[in-house]
Amino acid sequence: MQKTFFTLLLTCLFSTSVFPNDINYQVVSSFQAPCKICMGLAFDGQNLWTFEKKGNLLIAFSPKDGVISKSFPFDANYGIGISYSKNEDLLYLLDIRERRFYKVDPRTGVAKNKIDLNIDLPSGIQVDDEIVWIGDTSNKGSIYKISNIDMSLLDIFPAPGSNPFGLACDTNCLWISNNNAISSNHPSSINCMDKLTGTINFSFQFPEGKKGINGLEKVDGYLYLVSNSTDKIFKIKVKN
Repeated sequence: MQKTFFTLLLTCLFSTSVFPNDINYQVVSSFQAPCKICMGLAFDGQNLWTFEKKGNLLIAFSPKDGVISKSFPFDANYGIGISYSKNEDLLYLLDIRERRFYKVDPRTGVAKNKIDLNIDLPSGIQVDDEIVWIGDTSNKGSIYKISNIDMSLLDIFPAPGSNPFGLACDTNCLWISNNNAISSNHPSSINCMDKLTGTINFSFQFPEGKKGINGLEKVDGYLYLVSNSTDKIFKIKVKN
């Protein structure tokens, strides 16, 4: 009996996760965002990038403490999402009103090209090698899978909510933030969608994102997100 008790005790001790049972993530660190209401997040291998809608600025900043390293004015109608193409070494800036994205040189802030989209309300963007993922807030929300070679439509998946703003990628998962706060007072949700099937494999709410999560990015195994509730950047470790 005594042996059984100590065996159970040791099992409990060594199998305990750093995550409480009712929490699906751990906040590793946070810092003040480089601007008010950041629109999107992108990582170029060194800096995080965002777009400041009020000042129409592309901003590069440190993923450690938010210190701005450079910024460029960019005359977007309504910049709402940003991503980085490693293959092209270009930023992709999404404009919801113009229904297009711009390919921008991160060294100069100058647009090299613009791509028009046949999507009603494009709200989030993520470059994934030869794929471009676009969130759409029209109707009940959709995720478009588009070829980055010829811009042909490969697939459309239902979004996990009607407001898919932040998008981020890892090997198998497209991470999507659904901004519940746009239509209600509930926290925004963060969702892991299978990139092949569109199935939502994992989902959790983020209370700090009560007023919306407008940007997600995956960096070195951690998920970075920007909360418009607090104008902070959060670095989190997701339980999976």
